[in-house]
Amino acid sequence: MCVLCYFCVNERKDLYPDAQALCRTWANVLRDKIAEVIAVGCKHVQFDEPM
Repeated sequence: MCVLCYFCVNERKDLYPDAQALCRTWANVLRDKIAEVIAVGCKHVQFDEPM
């Protein structure tokens, strides 16, 4: 289980049956956004810890 799962509040059990499903969705969004900024020339992406 990813660390992001510990900090997500799943208020839509009808869309995300568990914390991992919600985390996977967040990961897909992040992946798509990172691909967008790389496509326009970004060379570095930094993730900070959630705390």
